[in-house]
Amino acid sequence: MLLGCTSVPGENSPPYTLENNVLKVNLTGYKESCTEPVISVRQDDGSWQTTDNALLLPDMGMLYLNGEYNGYIACDHVVCNPLDEPYRIPLEEYRLVGERAALDEADRLVPVYETAVLTGTLKVELEFFTDETCQEPQLYTTIIDNP
Repeated sequence: MLLGCTSVPGENSPPYTLENNVLKVNLTGYKESCTEPVISVRQDDGSWQTTDNALLLPDMGMLYLNGEYNGYIACDHVVCNPLDEPYRIPLEEYRLVGERAALDEADRLVPVYETAVLTGTLKVELEFFTDETCQEPQLYTTIIDNP
């Protein structure tokens, strides 16, 4: 169920679908690598709580995700790429559930994350660009209900 959708002012809202906890949006444009959409969950009091849905942060380092060891996750080179069509936004977050010894450094503890599906009323915000050098930003925002 769509509760609201906005995109580039003056243009029709782009087509989208929601299936299997993935929002698929037909946007024409570009996106900087190492950036993720911002997903917020509506709280009982009407406020929005931003989720942790980005593991590709600069200097993130080593971690486990869903039981699988990732020796090093980092993003130190940002490039401007065309958006996939449709652009897929998984409606999930990464929850920190503990620490565990790194596979390649047994004396070092690294964070353990698990993926969790986001449900309820969600606000999705995606900064994208209309030019191939990623200099002309636009903001796609939609509010959806993911049962």
